Amino acid sequence: MIDYFALINKYYQPGTTLYKLYVVHVCMVANKALEIARRLQLSLEEQILIEEGAMLHDIGICQTNVPAIGCHGPDPYIRHGLDGAAMLRQEGLEAQARIAERHLGVGLTRDYIVSRQLPLPAQDFIPQTLPEQIVTYADTFYSKYEQRLWIPDSPATIKAELGEYGPQQVQVFERWQAQFEPAQQKDDYDQ
Repeated sequence: MIDYFALINKYYQPGTTLYKLYVVHVCMVANKALEIARRLQLSLEEQILIEEGAMLHDIGICQTNVPAIGCHGPDPYIRHGLDGAAMLRQEGLEAQARIAERHLGVGLTRDYIVSRQLPLPAQDFIPQTLPEQIVTYADTFYSKYEQRLWIPDSPATIKAELGEYGPQQVQVFERWQAQFEPAQQKDDYDQ
């Protein structure tokens, strides 16, 4: 298991607002992702990758320009997955890098990137493996904004936000929700 806090501390200054927002966000995502992994009885190796991937999936936000959360880097926010993947690959963490670069929304297709002229390479960034999908799904529930850090979004809110990017985003979320959530919890969420 890697020391992900050593990596977080390498790129984020402890005690800063950004550090607090980052750590709370990734811990909330990791907790939800690991609950799913345990419920699905995934192997210990998969659970470790999910924990590491969840803790590092947003490592690239420090390279973006989002003053509201304390980020003053050169890149637009939509590039944080790619920025994080590059950082993690420099550390020799390929599997965690793939989680970082594929976690935006529920994944971005080449066609979507080209049609919207997004500042990303014209290729698919779709979660492929179960760990990638679980971390991406868990991430949809949690914001990095201080007033919403501790409170998960409801599936209805998530679907409304994803729907702004097309019905296929909502369909992927609903498929994952059916796969990853117990029936009772899905009913509780939707109310």
